[in-house]
Parts: sequence; C-alpha cells; structure tokens
Amino acid sequence: MYQMKFKNEQHQNLFNKLLSKIGTWATKDKEYCSACFALAATEKQNVFKYVDHEGIDFDQLLKDSKLWSSGERALVKLAATLFNSQGFPLTVQEVFYSLDHENTQAALKAIGIRYN
Repeated sequence: MYQMKFKNEQHQNLFNKLLSKIGTWATKDKEYCSACFALAATEKQNVFKYVDHEGIDFDQLLKDSKLWSSGERALVKLAATLFNSQGFPLTVQEVFYSLDHENTQAALKAIGIRYN
C-alpha cells in the first residue's frame, strides 16, 4: 500500500469508502487507487455513485460536476487522466491553475501514487 497523506478526515473516509466499494484488490491497482485519491479530495460524497469494480464513469461524472468549483472539477479531470490517460488527456495548467495549496498537495500525491 502507498503512504497516504490526506487533507483531512473527510478525504480519508471518502477514499476508504470508494476503495471498499471497488474491492480490496484496488489498493494494489495504481490507476484505481490514484483516481480514488483524487476523487476523494473533492470531498463530494456523490462521487461514490460513479465508482464500482467495473470502472469509473468519468463521462457522466464530468457532465454532472459542471456546477462544482473549478478546483473540484480539476481534481475530477486529474482522476480521469490518472485512470485512463488515453481517454482523458489533460495539461498541467488545466489541473493546477485553479487548485489551492491543500488540493495541490492532494493532486501531487495522487500523481505520486499513479507513477511511483
């Protein structure tokens, strides 16, 4: 398992809830684990409905998150790219431009989980 540093208890609880829904094998899958870490950083409980053991419905999540803050949407886009970089290409600017310090740290950790 990866060393996790969460923003707060809500981030940690949502991350654990997402991984529990998928299955324990997801802790060893870099794509799932990094995407769930980034999604949990949004602290939006409704991300839970887009995630299961068959995948993450990023197409619908990106549509449904249009009214979220720019930082929350950046984390969703990052999660999509970490999960499937071919289907969801993204620039560094698109991710980090609208993130505050706390979410920047979470985004960097998610990237570290995926590529470390």
